[in-house]
Amino acid sequence: MYSYKPLETRLHAIGLNKSDLSTNLGISSRTIAKISKGEKIATNVLKKISDFLGCKIEDLFTEILDNHILQILRDEKNAKIKGGLYHETQVRMTYNSNHIEGSKLSEDDTRLIFETRTILPLGEAVSVDDVIETILMGMFYGSQTQTMMPKLYSTFHAGMELIRPLYYVKEADILSWKERNDLEFIQCACRFTENCTICDNGGGGSKREEMKKLIKDLRKIYKNIDVNIFRSVQNVNLDTIISYRRGDEVHHFLDDYDERGKAKQANITVQDTWGIDRFPNN
Repeated sequence: MYSYKPLETRLHAIGLNKSDLSTNLGISSRTIAKISKGEKIATNVLKKISDFLGCKIEDLFTEILDNHILQILRDEKNAKIKGGLYHETQVRMTYNSNHIEGSKLSEDDTRLIFETRTILPLGEAVSVDDVIETILMGMFYGSQTQTMMPKLYSTFHAGMELIRPLYYVKEADILSWKERNDLEFIQCACRFTENCTICDNGGGGSKREEMKKLIKDLRKIYKNIDVNIFRSVQNVNLDTIISYRRGDEVHHFLDDYDERGKAKQANITVQDTWGIDRFPNN
């Protein structure tokens, strides 16, 4: 069942009615009758009418479902009604789905996002800036070289995988997107920060905030410094690393130093060493 009331409204706005479609577009009286009865009409006919009225095909009708509940959901969705059946269903389904996937958002947090058009801060969505700051924090305060990974399997939940979709996106771009869409971040209590530094709330005083300021200052000297820091963990040369850890195993360069050294020198000729032939002619 279809309602062509949107079509009738558009025709009325320009002083026409359904019968005038036959005169102006050559549409058959049988099709006009289908419109009156709320029956489905051919797509090519709808296209002809939409071109004539300067609108989209979907602007000419609404589908009326036999299922009363589904019809209510669709109507509430199109009308963007808050607090109705569709709204409540979306909140609960989103919460349950995210909870299964390991989200720490409460149902109230989820509802807040729907009702206030707010989104979480970067404490929940890791950006490339977070990755760079983590690299420096590990070196400066943890005496180690490490970084956040774009995705990894959970250590505590079987079959669960964490994916960071904004891993390669800059904080500045996220903030620009937030402002362009008139959104606000939920104020957070990130375990790395005393206050959320991206929320524009004056937060700071944390080690991560120190890294932000350091990178900002270094960028004045060399504009690509942050990019190079990020790329450095993608170009690690294990032959020039004193030691590294993989899982519970620690590998030190002295473990196979002699073996690698002898293999390397076995291919060195006298000419390589002294710049002369190995067996000069007398």
